[in-house]
Amino acid sequence: MDAGRRRRYMMGMCDAMGIALHRLTGLPLVKVIARKRSVDPDFFEWDEEPVHIAVKQGSRLLDAAGWIGVRDAKATALSTLKPPFRVIVEPISEEEAAELFTVEGVTEEQIEEAVDDALADPVLAPILEKMR
Repeated sequence: MDAGRRRRYMMGMCDAMGIALHRLTGLPLVKVIARKRSVDPDFFEWDEEPVHIAVKQGSRLLDAAGWIGVRDAKATALSTLKPPFRVIVEPISEEEAAELFTVEGVTEEQIEEAVDDALADPVLAPILEKMR
């Protein structure tokens, strides 16, 4: 997978890649949520914004970039939010993941394309091979 395709899965189609990796590995599918303090000065509330989808094994996540620590997921959140915030990782179903970021949802064709890209990727292919 070239840098452009990898960026595609890191910045916009992480849902398709997350579901693909879930199907290929059987690892739990998770959403990464940035929790930030509400901008309303009269209320102390937390707003939550989903920022990424991946699969989780222990304290690390697998996405189009390979293995990353949960702390590294903050980089994804930083690309869209201003601090202060916390990063939370929560389980998510395939159905929820497919519709988390878009009204239309992720198509089966997009997921199949992500499976093919993952299996051909020089970073992901060896990881997936070890997990079989």
